[in-house]
Amino acid sequence: VHAYLASTPLSETFNTSKDDLIFQYTVKQEYTQTCGGSYLKLLKEGYDPKNFNGDSDYAVMFGPDMCGPDNRVHVILNYNGQNHLTKKEEKSQNDHKTHFYRLTYSLMIDGEVKADRVPIADHWEIFGPRMIPDKDDKKPADWVEVREIVDVTFVKPENYDSIPRHIPDPAAEKPKDWDAESDGDWEAPEIANPDFYEWKPKMIPNPQYRGEYVPRNILNPDYKEDPEMGHYRLGGVGIDLWQIRSNVLFDDIVVTSDADVANKYLEQWRRNYGMEADVIRKREQDQYEKAKAEKERTENSMRARFEMEDLTRQLEELDEDFQDKKDASEEDHDELDELDEDEKTKKHDEL
Repeated sequence: VHAYLASTPLSETFNTSKDDLIFQYTVKQEYTQTCGGSYLKLLKEGYDPKNFNGDSDYAVMFGPDMCGPDNRVHVILNYNGQNHLTKKEEKSQNDHKTHFYRLTYSLMIDGEVKADRVPIADHWEIFGPRMIPDKDDKKPADWVEVREIVDVTFVKPENYDSIPRHIPDPAAEKPKDWDAESDGDWEAPEIANPDFYEWKPKMIPNPQYRGEYVPRNILNPDYKEDPEMGHYRLGGVGIDLWQIRSNVLFDDIVVTSDADVANKYLEQWRRNYGMEADVIRKREQDQYEKAKAEKERTENSMRARFEMEDLTRQLEELDEDFQDKKDASEEDHDELDELDEDEKTKKHDEL
């Protein structure tokens, strides 16, 4: 696990109640991230850079976070010391390209606006629920919540209750040494009756079913929006995250109210993105070709090894066969030599 903690003060306090905030940056994953964040924090005025840590108070946390199949772009707003995550879930990209993230009154990812000037109450539950169930709204007496009922046309067979679940085993035989006086009357052990079956009433959808009753909603009398919500005095930008895999590159971190300045970085990202995609595609193709060649080389090497082993085995078998034949031939020669000697001895005796 790799943990990172760093921050830098802004050149001057940024007051979001006076200037429209544009907060943006780019981030690139050198390796496919298995679990970790790539988000940034906007820190409140007066934060201490020397003592910045994971518990330091912040105003906004923004950026991608991913872990396994779960990945999303965080937009967390601080209000009265509590951090509130947006209810709207935007997926983040987990690849090796450089991605662009911008937060203003809108949310932009890779130059595409995902949410535009959405009221805070629609995406964050900061002030509590706007609507609540009416506790005085009672369920009508004739409201039916039973989903299924018994099918009265599905009748139990007349003889069903007379079918026993178990019957004596017809294949069982009384032991020959059974003594009725000492052992009592012999009874065959029982087995499951093959003619028995479980009968259950058939259920059908209830035509009167109206679903689970839900009380109507009314305006929450305690709901009150704060017009000062989202007004921050910002003093710095911080990185506070941990990752399973490292090599995450942050760049072009911008905190400004000048749209022209911000858009210059956006256009720069757009120009670079196409070229980067070509480079990555070429690199991935080269990696694929290299892996393919290595696979073929390994397969050829293994094939050659197997062929050599097979050839060695054949040579050993041929050598063994040759030795057997050689030994047999030598034995034949020895026998012939013995016959010749016997023949010579016989002729000598005859003379």
